[in-house]
This record gives sequence, structure tokens and C-alpha cells, in this order.
Amino acid sequence: MKDRRIASIEQLIDSGNYKLLSLDIFDTVVYRTVPRPKDLFFLVGRELLKQGLIWDSSTPESFTRERMAAEERARLKKPSYEVTLEEIYACFPKGYVRNGDPQALLGIELAFEQASVRLNPDMKALIDRAKSKGLATAFVSDTYFTQEQLQSLVGVDVD
Repeated sequence: MKDRRIASIEQLIDSGNYKLLSLDIFDTVVYRTVPRPKDLFFLVGRELLKQGLIWDSSTPESFTRERMAAEERARLKKPSYEVTLEEIYACFPKGYVRNGDPQALLGIELAFEQASVRLNPDMKALIDRAKSKGLATAFVSDTYFTQEQLQSLVGVDVD
């Protein structure tokens, strides 16, 4: 049985009265396979230890705390409080990383994000329907990802 909300949006798309379909990304277009976004940091920390990128005295839990603290420090530096992943890792403690370059960890976090998201098939169908009717499509997100990073995570082209 089709969700009534989806059916309602399909009717709006089909009406011809709209020019844009705008959707929030997380928990709408895609969903994560971890309960909370910060749960991913634990998995990243475990992988960093396995690869020897952080010191053996570190734990996935300590990486999670350091990653969250780095984000908070980055946000406090910006009047808008909105930051990018690059800015977060610029605030990550250099001494925590074996090679002293926290930016080297960014790609691993992105890879884990990529592996942890799943495209919502109902939303993919709505996007395809909107495009077939000539509507522009846009994604909205209040996360620290850039447009390119979001596009890569979602795997769907928008206008």
C-alpha cells in the first residue's frame, strides 16, 4: 500500500502547478544505517585504529569524543555556526593523528558516510517523476557536507 503522503506529492507533481521539487536529504531522500550520525564516528575510529592512522592508545570512543569536540570548536569560530567537514578536521587535534594531518581522516569519514546511507526508493521515484514532468529538483541539508559531497552520498543528480 502506498504511503498517502507520497501519493499526495505525486498529485502535486502531476498538477503542473509547480516548477520545483525540493527535498531534505537525510531521513527523507536517504537514510543512514546507523541510529545516530555520531554512531558513525565510532566506526570511523575503529577503522582508523585498524589502519594505524591514529595512535594505539586511542579508542573508537575517544575518537568519537574528539571528532564531536572538533565540530563544536569549528562551529564556535563561525558566526553562522554552519561549518564544512574540512573546517571540522582543521579543528581536530593534530597530535591525535599519527602523521599529524587530521585532513587525512576526512576521506575515511566520507567513505563510511557513503557506505552507511541508503537511497529511499520512494523518494527516488518522486525525483524521477518530477524530472519527467519538467520540474527542477533540489536538495536541502543542514549538515556539514558540501554540495559535491552530498551529491556523491545521494547518488542522484539534481538541478
